[in-house]
Amino acid sequence: MWKVIYLAIKDVSKKWSMPIQHWRLAMSRFIIEVGDR
Repeated sequence: MWKVIYLAIKDVSKKWSMPIQHWRLAMSRFIIEVGDR
């Protein structure tokens, strides 16, 4: 399930027109916490 959420966020981020502040930091934190569950 976490992988589905991760992929959904990744897909939405491609379509996003405005840059999100600290997005890379948030994404890397998400990857660290979720891992490969």
